[in-house]
Amino acid sequence: MENKTKFYGAILHCPFNDPLDDCAFNCYRKMSITELINTTHHMNYAEMKRLMDYHNECVSKRNSNKMAS
Repeated sequence: MENKTKFYGAILHCPFNDPLDDCAFNCYRKMSITELINTTHHMNYAEMKRLMDYHNECVSKRNSNKMAS
């Protein structure tokens, strides 16, 4: 993945400060730092991209809902 900083930022912090129950990153947020690094270090590009695509879609939807309110 080209921008691992953005990837790890999405894992560690929800931009809405309230992740949804079905957030794809919730399981990673519960890991210790060591476990998180070991797990994500072995992820392939396709898996990281899938997670970031999910994250970006979620952010877009939540921003749209926020503007509609």
